[in-house]
Amino acid sequence: MTGYNASELIPSAYYTYQLYEKGFMTKDWYQYTSTRFYEDSERTKSMGPWWTSEVQKINLPNS
Repeated sequence: MTGYNASELIPSAYYTYQLYEKGFMTKDWYQYTSTRFYEDSERTKSMGPWWTSEVQKINLPNS
């Protein structure tokens, strides 16, 4: 499927994301991201609202 009509089947987009972290200096470390997709490289034509991921708990063995 790669190469054959891939540009029509898989839409390309530019994106911006923000990473949020909570409790990174403790053993209870959580993070999530907010992402927004754009049609152009200048990031002026939005493809929709911000998408926020679920909160993930990060388990660090040395924390």
